[in-house]
Amino acid sequence: MISVKRLFIGISLSENHLLNIIEFQRGLPINKQIRIVPVENLHITLQFLGNIPVIDIPQLCKILSKAVSKFQPFTLEFKQYQVNIGSKPSMVWAVYYPHSDFYALQKTIGLSTTNRFNSQKPIIHCTLARFNKNLYTKELHLSDKPQNRVIEVDCIKLFESVLLPNGPIYTVLETFN
Repeated sequence: MISVKRLFIGISLSENHLLNIIEFQRGLPINKQIRIVPVENLHITLQFLGNIPVIDIPQLCKILSKAVSKFQPFTLEFKQYQVNIGSKPSMVWAVYYPHSDFYALQKTIGLSTTNRFNSQKPIIHCTLARFNKNLYTKELHLSDKPQNRVIEVDCIKLFESVLLPNGPIYTVLETFN
């Protein structure tokens, strides 16, 4: 049996911005319907890779290193907190303004790693909490505006995601500048 790891590529949040997000998370209702994302799992996803054979990870790292070498650092600016868009909202997001460098990086990584690219530009976001679909979302106070609104994107990270019954654990395997 081939040994695999569940991987994704993401951006970590700055320490100052994390402090604002933690403060916001503290303001969410505490009950069995809401599960706060632990601070160590907060990130912005660029590309979900899925189950990758362990033997292929060194080659994947070489590909990512080459792809990232073409990009200059850029910033993402916080826009708002919101409930995810869709027919059955189930998450609270920190949403960031669209940014052409983010989408270009996402496209390069997608084409380099999976040879796939979705031309739809996703909402740039970080998931802060998950909730039971029966939660009355108007009870959530999402109007806070953090003071530290900007994230400097100067590297990307390859994360492993281990799914456990009480939630996933994310571990950084490699950082690419």
